[in-house]
Amino acid sequence: MLTIPGAAANAGATVASLTISRIWHDMRTDETRRVEDALKLAGFDRVDGYRYNSASIRLRAIDPRFDGLPLEERYALVEPVLEQLPERTQADILTSYAVGGFWYCARYCDG
Repeated sequence: MLTIPGAAANAGATVASLTISRIWHDMRTDETRRVEDALKLAGFDRVDGYRYNSASIRLRAIDPRFDGLPLEERYALVEPVLEQLPERTQADILTSYAVGGFWYCARYCDG
């Protein structure tokens, strides 16, 4: 972990977040970019996707429309877009939706 002298206590979290973002960026593929593009074209504010392994695409969507909605309704907003993707891509997607600073996973998540 990188320590910055005199930095605020939560600055480490920012450094860790930047490191994770770089890892995600390195794990993006043409397929994950197509998923991101589809959701962005559908109007979602921020979408990040990467291929975690040969059987799993991790997908995170952040959007103000999710505010105050239960997980099922958030998923209902995203699902029509995901259903337009190739079946193989759909089968590999894990999705997360931002809720008040916490991430909830919907679809085949185990933790």
